[in-house]
Amino acid sequence: MGREDGADDEKPVHDVTLDAFWIDQTEVTNDQFAAFVAGTGFKTYAEEHGSSINWQHPQGSESDLIGLGTHPVVKVNWEDATAFCMWAGGRLPTEAEWEYAARGPDGYRYSWGNNWDGLRANFCDVNCDHALGDDNIDDGYTTTAPVRSYHNGSSWVNTFDQTGNVAEWTNDWFAFEYYQTSPDKNPQGPAEAVPESWMGGDPKSLRDGSYKTFAPAINLQSAIRSYGMILNSSDSLGFRCAVPTADHEEGR
Repeated sequence: MGREDGADDEKPVHDVTLDAFWIDQTEVTNDQFAAFVAGTGFKTYAEEHGSSINWQHPQGSESDLIGLGTHPVVKVNWEDATAFCMWAGGRLPTEAEWEYAARGPDGYRYSWGNNWDGLRANFCDVNCDHALGDDNIDDGYTTTAPVRSYHNGSSWVNTFDQTGNVAEWTNDWFAFEYYQTSPDKNPQGPAEAVPESWMGGDPKSLRDGSYKTFAPAINLQSAIRSYGMILNSSDSLGFRCAVPTADHEEGR
């Protein structure tokens, strides 16, 4: 895990051993989340608090999910994502599980290998409203792309969009210095929230970049760590689930 040429929170590079697990091939989609809501009556944090921007209206109150059933669900916070995974028989992946699925035993820089290829991921391209967007690439999507859109960007275990599309929640609390003391067997993050005073909340670890990520050759590397406050959500943040094989031998 980690990278020597990265930020301090990605050091030191260290070996990790994991128990076997299953992980979703794709980010959880709007259709899948809708089935969860229909079956349970669940309301997301944003809906409970009366926000007009929520998973059903991810780009504002006038937006909807028409034609977006196979796109990743967004505007879900960590608690929303955890509730879905529990309903589906799993949990959010640990940082270590997520990184292993993305990088493999050879520690690839991106999910497909070590060389950046802008045709293999959804990132800040010509459709992105940012001065640093890559005007040489047009993937046809202004925001999210349907899951499985980039078959040539899949990982060694055939997971999709672990490079780009949306960032993803993990199960772990985030700490900048965690790699300095993390165990080498099944690391699961700090035992409790360890917020820095300036964060203003309890941070959970995020992995991957999104359709908003610019300078992707640098900023979409699979070892990069980030964080989000447990109750916060974003239109470029989603999730996928995992489950230990000991809990569910037939996978998901």
